[in-house]
Amino acid sequence: MGRIIDFLNVEIFKVGENYQFTLLNLLFTLLVLAAAVFVIRKQKLLLTQLGKFFEIGQDERRVISRAFRIILFWLTIVLMFKTAGVPLEKISDYQLYSYDCETVVNPDYDNTLPISENNRQNIKKCSYFRLSNIINSVIIFFIFRISIWIIIQLLGAYYKRRKMDIGSQYAINRLIKYFIYTVMVLAIIETLGFQLTVIWGAAGALLVGFGLGLQQTFNDLFSGILIMIEGSVHVGDMVRVKGEVGKITKIGIRASEVKMRDNVELIVPNSHLVMDGLANWNHSDHSARFSVAVGVAYGSDTTLIKNILLDIAKSHPKVIYSPAPIVRFVNFGDSSLDFELLFWTYDVFGVLDIQSDLRFEIDRVFRANGVEIPFPQRDLWLRNPKELK
Repeated sequence: MGRIIDFLNVEIFKVGENYQFTLLNLLFTLLVLAAAVFVIRKQKLLLTQLGKFFEIGQDERRVISRAFRIILFWLTIVLMFKTAGVPLEKISDYQLYSYDCETVVNPDYDNTLPISENNRQNIKKCSYFRLSNIINSVIIFFIFRISIWIIIQLLGAYYKRRKMDIGSQYAINRLIKYFIYTVMVLAIIETLGFQLTVIWGAAGALLVGFGLGLQQTFNDLFSGILIMIEGSVHVGDMVRVKGEVGKITKIGIRASEVKMRDNVELIVPNSHLVMDGLANWNHSDHSARFSVAVGVAYGSDTTLIKNILLDIAKSHPKVIYSPAPIVRFVNFGDSSLDFELLFWTYDVFGVLDIQSDLRFEIDRVFRANGVEIPFPQRDLWLRNPKELK
């Protein structure tokens, strides 16, 4: 037995005076790697069994599998360092600098003993910023990032099952990210050694001063939170902002981005979306109604005009069938019979192109059927025509 122990303690290589890598360390490291490979191979079977038992969907299994491999990878790395005999505690406990030093009474002071470096009546007590603070902060950052990714992926599968619209998905994901990032920042600050009570006190004093000057900013911030909670506006909605129609491409915590029809991004403070009267074409329904006006000459067959307009609308690929297009006889105009073609479409952003296509087709079909689109006409009466000769 002694020979086996001596054999396992054979030194393979040595780093400095305090660390040596032995055959026993190599054996333990290989065992950790073998165990990790075994678990990775069996985890697919394990997830399949758990999926059947807990009714976990295929997308959720894929997400759990990726998260499990990431955690297993880091756990394997730590265990390998441990089994290799690397003194992680001493490395992580390395003091980078000291702060908040104060002189205090030494509780271990013994006046019967001679004064030495460790036996003093008063000693200096400091707080130390260690390498472990940085390492733990990095670990917390990656844990929270992985948590966000896992939650978003699992919610994505849930959204598909519930057939939730993209705008609601975006709002929920943003709220979750803001909450987790806030907790992450507070945890990292605490890990780095800063006192949160001091930070909150200083922040409270600053907020009193900033509150008056940043009223509009705070209004925009709270408006952004209200938009995400209420869901009155979603990403992808068509809205009218400052007299122009655009599509919401991003809802931020302070401002939202609206893409106009000329491909210009308009940055709109969230308070404008909450407090101002906002026309939203997609709030309760993704389709919207639009119209094309046309006038024909007096004496035209109104039934023929109605059928032509309906056939043109139904033949366009972006005009939906339900609700069906309708034609209104609007008025007896000064020089024409005025009609209005009403149609519904999902492509609210590109409706100008749809209206243009319909007008081109109306003009072509009217010409083919001999339907006249009149120009304004006026009858001129002369009181004294003889005097003009």
